[in-house]
Amino acid sequence: MTESGPPPLRTVLIQILGDGEAGRGASIDGVIQALKRRTGDISTRGEEVEISDDRVICRYRAERAGGFSVLTSTITFSSRMSETPVGDLSSYDLSGSVSSSTGLRLLSTFTVSIFPLGGEKEGETLLKQYSDPPSRRRRGIGKVGRCLVSLSEAGAGDEPSFDRSCFIMPLNRTGRSIDDGVEWIMEGTRRLALHAAEVSDQYSRSKGVFSVVESGEEEISVKIEEFLWKLMQPEPVDLKTLESWLSYVMERESTTSAILSAIRIGHAEAREALSKAESVLGEWTEGRVGEHPTNLEQERASHRGVMWPFEKAIVRAEGLENRLMAVMEEVRTYLSLQQQKNSIEEQKASRDQLERLVNLQETLHKLEILIVAFYILEMARLVLDAVAHEYVNMLSAALIPVALLASILISRALHKLH
Repeated sequence: MTESGPPPLRTVLIQILGDGEAGRGASIDGVIQALKRRTGDISTRGEEVEISDDRVICRYRAERAGGFSVLTSTITFSSRMSETPVGDLSSYDLSGSVSSSTGLRLLSTFTVSIFPLGGEKEGETLLKQYSDPPSRRRRGIGKVGRCLVSLSEAGAGDEPSFDRSCFIMPLNRTGRSIDDGVEWIMEGTRRLALHAAEVSDQYSRSKGVFSVVESGEEEISVKIEEFLWKLMQPEPVDLKTLESWLSYVMERESTTSAILSAIRIGHAEAREALSKAESVLGEWTEGRVGEHPTNLEQERASHRGVMWPFEKAIVRAEGLENRLMAVMEEVRTYLSLQQQKNSIEEQKASRDQLERLVNLQETLHKLEILIVAFYILEMARLVLDAVAHEYVNMLSAALIPVALLASILISRALHKLH
């Protein structure tokens, strides 16, 4: 970060690290190990580690707060720096060394520059000198108590940034102690860094889910088009294929629902953290400086950009879930229609078979009557042959109607019994 203009009285680098089991002691150890690899004298004051040279005094403090590790680097410039622009602060940044030694991950960085007492116009002029348009995307300015405060967001890419620079200049006013006002703003800035880390943590955890939604959307869209195309064909889809489709859609719908729940949880937690950050800025009760947006207004605009990836992923996942449910309903409807069609065909086949059985039964009934009549006629013929042998043929022919009538009566009587 190369800047022009007079140097600040001091610069405070607040860095929030997460994703580690290390506590305060391990973080301090990481700071000490990092400092041992630097030039200059090292000394400790309680929980602080200090190095110094003829230009600066750097004090480092590592602690735990809000479930994160907080590394605070306070850089105080000596009188010899009064005519020299502030150089690159990366030489005082120990986050990489601490991360490698403790397994922690840098989530957010707030660089706070505190300048000497001045007027409002002087502060605006100095602020312009420290502005770096290519690397600062948004800047808010406001009067907080008796100080001029400006927050700016680093980076100009599409990814949300959790790197902020804070400009603080006490104004030429009397009353409450200037130091107390600066420290109160510093405490608020530290809380902002912690809330930014909460959002950064949620965003980094959710990025993988965002990519899963995007890749899954492409794969599922291809499958859905294939399903619908085959369903529109005149040839019916076999039951086994329908069952495999239904199984695929149900599995993807269940996965998408789980992903959607995870994104919604991340979205809710990130939104809560941003709401807390806005509450901190609201406590500042900023006074407007000219036509510039206040820090609260600019941060709210930035927060909308942070939430957009969550909201976009939710919309896409919801759309994907709805499409899967619609296809599931289509497949189920098609399957139901196919089953109804098969049922109707089976009923028709059963009815045809029943008609054939009825016809066969009627035929058998007629044969049964003839058989019984023939049996009666034969029995009568035997009797007539013994009694009136000469007239047996004539009498047998005369008995045919009687045999048929008797056969019909016997058949009906037997059917009533059953």
